[in-house]
Amino acid sequence: QFSVIILLIISSCSKEEIKIKDINESAIISQTKAYEALHRGVYINDFENKILGNEVAESNLFDWCITHDFNEINLYTVSSILNSYSQAMLLADFVYRAKHDFGLKVSFVAASNNAIQKIKMYNNHFFGTLHAADAVSTEYEFWNNGSGNSFAYYTSMLSALDALGIYFDPLWKQELYISKFQDASGISTPTDVLEGTLQHATSGNGQNQIFFVNYRSNAYNFPTQANSPNMYNRIQSMANEAQAQGVVLNIVVLFNVKTSSPAPNIYSYFDINSGNHNFEDAFNNYASGYASSNINNKSNLKLVGYQIYRYSEAILARP
Repeated sequence: QFSVIILLIISSCSKEEIKIKDINESAIISQTKAYEALHRGVYINDFENKILGNEVAESNLFDWCITHDFNEINLYTVSSILNSYSQAMLLADFVYRAKHDFGLKVSFVAASNNAIQKIKMYNNHFFGTLHAADAVSTEYEFWNNGSGNSFAYYTSMLSALDALGIYFDPLWKQELYISKFQDASGISTPTDVLEGTLQHATSGNGQNQIFFVNYRSNAYNFPTQANSPNMYNRIQSMANEAQAQGVVLNIVVLFNVKTSSPAPNIYSYFDINSGNHNFEDAFNNYASGYASSNINNKSNLKLVGYQIYRYSEAILARP
């Protein structure tokens, strides 16, 4: 009987020690993680030609996403896919599998008003089912001088996106891909672009996000005024404008791993044969740098996660 009592005391102490240990570890984790990566996304290129309808390729994509802790996939060329009824049905099956079997969110990438209208018709057809998309990501570079783009056209896309709300779940997201706050047409001023973009990004249901282009050779570090003044100033401008509007802006940080891209990439940072970092490591390091930076009005910017560009190289870096 005495030995039983001793065992009970030891067992009780062990449980208390475990509880204390868990509490301490949780505190350490919360201190070292400046922001939680709620959004963990990846752009899926070659989707129409190499993945959609190919059961093995689809399964490989899903398995890889789960292995590397992604929770959202952003699909390119959806507009082209929706030109064909049979392809659209394959897309619906794919979206269902992603959501039902793997718990992934699915976003359709739209580069034009025409693409947005096709997505509207698709989601109207599948509204309220697991075949429907969860979000729309813009892919229109209104700051790009070489493509004849304009902020005026972009604002028409934003208006078209607003009209999609009735065809989506109430918690759907608009994901606004942004690099520079300047109008390639020269009509809108940088201030107009900044104000207009942030007003839209913080309107509606509060789920909208800025997909902030962060393509640098050391993108896993938060930029400083000394080493990346342009990038640093864009972030400060967003924080200042969000504070002026009295809103909190959700920011998803983009990381580039496309080695053939003219933009800098951090493929080697993730590559298992080189830096061998997990995808989330880049976000955690960036967020930690943001937390300790001299950016003013930090409380008006919320880092909510990261986005990897793009799948075909990311799977090579980390199979």
